[in-house]
Amino acid sequence: MSVADDVDLVALTEKAELLAEATGRDKSDVLADLLDDGELNFSSGADAVIEKGILDKANEQAEKAKTLLITLMPVIAILLGGGGAEMLGITDFTGMNGDDDDEYYYEPPYEPIWGCMAVDADNYDPYATDDDGSCVWPIYGCMNPAASNYDESATVEDGSCEPEHEDIKGCTDSNADNYDPEAEEDDGSCEYAPSVEDCTVGIHNHYRGHEANDAEQDAIMVSFRVVPDDCDDFDIDLSIELFQNGHAPNYTHQTNEMGGIESDVSHVFDEIPVGNWIPKVKAGVQGEPKENVNFWAIDIEEQEPACEENPFFYASEIVWNVENNTTEMKVRLDADLVCSEETEYIEVDIIIKNSTNQTAFAQTFGFNITGTELDWRSITWSGAAANETYSIHLDIWWESDAGWRRTDDVIHSDESTP
Repeated sequence: MSVADDVDLVALTEKAELLAEATGRDKSDVLADLLDDGELNFSSGADAVIEKGILDKANEQAEKAKTLLITLMPVIAILLGGGGAEMLGITDFTGMNGDDDDEYYYEPPYEPIWGCMAVDADNYDPYATDDDGSCVWPIYGCMNPAASNYDESATVEDGSCEPEHEDIKGCTDSNADNYDPEAEEDDGSCEYAPSVEDCTVGIHNHYRGHEANDAEQDAIMVSFRVVPDDCDDFDIDLSIELFQNGHAPNYTHQTNEMGGIESDVSHVFDEIPVGNWIPKVKAGVQGEPKENVNFWAIDIEEQEPACEENPFFYASEIVWNVENNTTEMKVRLDADLVCSEETEYIEVDIIIKNSTNQTAFAQTFGFNITGTELDWRSITWSGAAANETYSIHLDIWWESDAGWRRTDDVIHSDESTP
């Protein structure tokens, strides 16, 4: 019988498409079969059963299709809005109608759908039929790793983050002058009252020797470096002494240096008698001894009489003679060369200048002088003007081991007026 007039062809076509996919038949054959008598029984279509053998084979395939259809029934039910397989007109196909024998009834096994069934969980599964314990709920907290209250287990930021706590830095030593009871981390700023006991003083680079330019060789120089440590707030008191072995110091020099820096100290003891002398340096801070160092001894020896290499000249007498409107000046010179027993040749530049520092007379004279004897010379110059003031300048040249040498300009201190 035909059911074409009783059904909606559009709906029936959709059903035929589902059954064709489930049974493996062609969609047009399934649709023709349903239009024939409303049942999926191979009564119509290109694959309709004509012979009994073919029908038996179709039944065998139908049994397989029935098993597949039973498996797909929950899906079909969802697609058809809960209408069940009966909406497809396939009740007889599955053998589940009340008119069929009990041997054809089949109840599909229950297949649970596992998942989280808690609607307030992050991973709620609306299709789950059985809860598998996998529900995960949101954990609210601070998710900023830089915050002081960072919660590594939080999954949802709740805006509760607080700024990172910074330790209060300062001096944490209660014995320090600037101890900070609120400080949580020591920053190395602790300050302590200076202690004389902590201060140490070293005396380094010891030197003692004769003064280089001391002709008599009776001067002793003592030099050293003061090296203080932890003495910034103190002065270093120094005592430089000179003594002979077994005797108290004959000579003492007191000085002081700043305790915050290293310093070089030097002192010369002059006119020291002949003998063996030991330099000593004592260092102290606020009366507390810090260092006591003896230097190597040094000798002061008897010296030969010193010999003055420079000739000594002076104008010993100036005589004016005014005759016949002519002024004449005579200058008597005295020259001496100490320690020389031999006659020495020297030259003297004699320059006479007037009151305006103009040169009125200049001439060079040669002299032979003997060291220990006075040697007088008279220079006569005619041409001096009356009532004019003159001064005498002497430049003296003599020959030494280093060659010809010249004294500084010697000005006769007495100015003369004819």
